[in-house]
Amino acid sequence: AKHPIEIISVDSAMIYRDMNIGTDKPSDQILSSIKHHLVNIRNPNESYNVGQFYSDVRIVIKNIHKNNKTPLLVGGSMMYFNSLLDGLSPLPEKNFLERKFIDDLLLKYSNKQLHFCLKDIDPLSYKNIDKHDYQRIQRALEVYMCTGKPITSFFGNKIKLSDEYDLLTLKILSK
Repeated sequence: AKHPIEIISVDSAMIYRDMNIGTDKPSDQILSSIKHHLVNIRNPNESYNVGQFYSDVRIVIKNIHKNNKTPLLVGGSMMYFNSLLDGLSPLPEKNFLERKFIDDLLLKYSNKQLHFCLKDIDPLSYKNIDKHDYQRIQRALEVYMCTGKPITSFFGNKIKLSDEYDLLTLKILSK
């Protein structure tokens, strides 16, 4: 093999096609000379989140190992890197029907009132989520509505990459 590595992008912007300005995305020549993963995998109007990234990276690493190569994770999205190093708790999938219901509630009730709903069903989320953080309030309510369990009950079952692989972490810092 010409190169014993395959690169996995850990950049939240490089996943999007046609977003080349300001992303420092490698040129087509570089992308074709060394195998890159998780680059140009979504259109700009498609969503992608840290949970999807975490799942995709685990699949890509397995495939790279099948090719008898070493994965090299490169990029600058610390939230993505931290998900791999610290692990993510497996949470239920998004439920768009429940999200729509919660969005409809927001037409009648304030963010603060929806946040207050968490006080009894998930006191930890109530304490840890800011009353203005609608996305996290929505997700906490959605998980509770779908499972009958607080979202915080899913925390703590984190799987880290270091649980499965020997990692060498290098940080290059500029002054």
